[in-house]
Amino acid sequence: MIADATVVHDGRYTCEASNLAAAVNYTTALTVQENVIELGRNGSLNVKTPNYRAYFGDVEGFYTWIVKAPQNCTVRIEFRTLNAEVPGEVLEIGSGNDTSTNHIWNLTDTQTTIPRWFDIDSNVVWMWYKSNDHKNPTSHGFSAVLTPTCDQDVNAESYIDTRGSGILLSSGDSCNIASPDFPQNHPPYISRIWLIKIPHPECQLTIDFDNFTTRSDSDKLEISSSASLDSLRAVLYGDVIKEPITITSDYVLIRFSSNTNYGPDISRGFKAHLYADCESDVTQPYVDVIGSNVTMSSGDTYYIASLSYPYNSYPREQNVIWRFFLPEPTCQLSIVFQDFQLGRYSDHKVSISTSGSLDDTLADITGDVIPDNFTLMSDDVIIHFLTDYFKGDGGFKASVSAICVPGKLFFWMCGSTVVHSLDCQ
Repeated sequence: MIADATVVHDGRYTCEASNLAAAVNYTTALTVQENVIELGRNGSLNVKTPNYRAYFGDVEGFYTWIVKAPQNCTVRIEFRTLNAEVPGEVLEIGSGNDTSTNHIWNLTDTQTTIPRWFDIDSNVVWMWYKSNDHKNPTSHGFSAVLTPTCDQDVNAESYIDTRGSGILLSSGDSCNIASPDFPQNHPPYISRIWLIKIPHPECQLTIDFDNFTTRSDSDKLEISSSASLDSLRAVLYGDVIKEPITITSDYVLIRFSSNTNYGPDISRGFKAHLYADCESDVTQPYVDVIGSNVTMSSGDTYYIASLSYPYNSYPREQNVIWRFFLPEPTCQLSIVFQDFQLGRYSDHKVSISTSGSLDDTLADITGDVIPDNFTLMSDDVIIHFLTDYFKGDGGFKASVSAICVPGKLFFWMCGSTVVHSLDCQ
């Protein structure tokens, strides 16, 4: 519910208190005092892009809002909707009176992958939105409510964020998150998103669980090493407290969702402590669990694993492809498995191909025994992880390394044996 003091503002106007003045289409940063919207301690501002939700006449241009809360207050942004077409449309959020400085958030995705709440640790906040010219306009843009937060310290150690928020952490900072209503059962059919931003890509975020209980994979926690769910690292569910998870990235997205409505006979949900570290010399290497096209040079090493390894069993119906391109056909690609647990199902397998086609496999690997090392001579190697609808097992992890020595011809190797054919049976 928006307070009675709400002022509707679409970025084209100058606001003085609660009065709308003459139309101005802002295309540059606003730095003069009369263009700042001031809010009282109990006020709020309803911000939206022009014609949003009108399904016609989406407006091309740039729109700026600068909002000032009382001294010693911060500004809370609650998004009702955000629908941005990528690439091309972007919503930026920062602090201060000048939109060219103090950038905090760049949001370019839909409401499904951003938190609903953002707390900005400043009493002056700016928002800048760039739209596209849509030949067949739908409903692009956003709507949000801005309110001052005064006499509250949401960064206190005892505060637990259960609503889903955008969280900015510096090195050494920490915070606590939990499922709604924790330590009681979380509500059914919910989705909460936390987007954590840390200073640079070499920083590490450690997620340390105090509690974790869900009844099935329909109640799950997804963790991504980017600002969207496109870089999933783990999908967690079950009734065992998870080991700490460390992600090396400048953005980490965490989503908790439930699609079930069980009775009150079990305490369901999670609580976790998040800690940012940018000082440690020891970083976790990136582990690709989603599949990629990877171009490798001699001396490169790349790590792959099944989704959620080693924190949870991999989900059902996996179909993940890694394709490795090397400089020359005489280059050598070494595949070394550190762990391999695919269970008793023969339809859960890792296939390897050196022909650039999934139809021509060198080896199909199943079971629970760590396979011998593979050393392959090719400039195009495919690793394919495929499972059916049965629940996954522990999963696997492997390192993939490239060596290219000019003028040297490598032989095929299966395990420790040199062979002259592609048959590793």
